[in-house]
Amino acid sequence: MYNSPKIIVSKMSLSIEGFWDKKGEYSSINTNCLYSINIAPQLLLGWIHSKLFHYIYECYFEGLKMSGGYLPFSAPYLSCMCIPTDLVKCTIIIELVDEIINGNKSIQENMNLINLYLYKICDLTYDEILIVDPKTFITRVEYEATDRT
Repeated sequence: MYNSPKIIVSKMSLSIEGFWDKKGEYSSINTNCLYSINIAPQLLLGWIHSKLFHYIYECYFEGLKMSGGYLPFSAPYLSCMCIPTDLVKCTIIIELVDEIINGNKSIQENMNLINLYLYKICDLTYDEILIVDPKTFITRVEYEATDRT
């Protein structure tokens, strides 16, 4: 596992923090690894760093929050999380994550777009988006005018 490509995630943080170890060069303590990934790792990175993933994770595991709001991101908890079935169809997320990894674009700008695509993939209404992200960057009119894919 340590010599394999993987996503390394922190075990304890305010929100999940993970990075793609493409060449299998890194290992550490107090982290977890997502390996043997069956989808493009960029899709998984986009998903786990999304506001929707964080919201769902908090709903499941809020009772485990530590002082200061820190959440555990250990293997038993991460393994309970699902990946949206239509995620594999959203190849634009691969491009957006690659731009973040390569430092080509603003992280916040690309994450806003990733969040938008995930809201559409999961068929969220605008009112549901406001529950997930009360400070969303998009207006109701703009969201409802966007295409699903």
